[in-house]
Amino acid sequence: MLAGRGARVQVNDTGKGRHRGPALRPLGGVAGLGREVRAALGSDALVHLHVSGNNAKAWALAAAFVAPHVHGERRLLTVHSGLAPAFLAQRLSHLLLARAALRGCAAVVAVTGLVQEALAALGPGPGQLQCIPAFVGLGEAPAPLPPSARAWRDRFHPLVCWASHPAPVYGLRHALDALASLSRVHPGLGAVVYGPGTVAEAFKEEMERRGPAGRVLGLGPVRHAEPWR
Repeated sequence: MLAGRGARVQVNDTGKGRHRGPALRPLGGVAGLGREVRAALGSDALVHLHVSGNNAKAWALAAAFVAPHVHGERRLLTVHSGLAPAFLAQRLSHLLLARAALRGCAAVVAVTGLVQEALAALGPGPGQLQCIPAFVGLGEAPAPLPPSARAWRDRFHPLVCWASHPAPVYGLRHALDALASLSRVHPGLGAVVYGPGTVAEAFKEEMERRGPAGRVLGLGPVRHAEPWR
């Protein structure tokens, strides 16, 4: 979206380096990250750092990129994880590390109200903290639903949809528990879930254990660039 509006964009992958795409560069471990930090702190470019905020490594990374008084007006931080509030509440050291990161940013974006409340307790400056949901509209028309999902939409009202992953941070067990509880209030409730592992036997067994069996349709991984067939 930014490139389409004439901006020069460079995306740096500070994680495991498995992502590939135009203008995307894996940093190649600690050495590559160190070089990028030095370049960013000496640059007039707008640096937008996107972190989970639910572990010390994420906040240490944020603090490294947003050193106070070094082009701080051109540093933007987004905190994405819904587990960030619990992490910040665990220890005083977590709060201090996060506060150090926030001090060097012109703007901090929380993607939910709960994350915003947790960050507000760190004492951000006036107008520094905003809450903006983690969503951007797609420029293209959505692909048609597969027949199984269309049938699910006709069968269940209301119908919810979410992305899942076997990693605990995605909170699948909590989501299934919530679905089972909500189904007692809304008997017609159903769900469509997509992502790795959502067509595996382990996923089906988890649904059986937690109650919402027969209400959840797993689609498996959904590729962004491929239409449904």
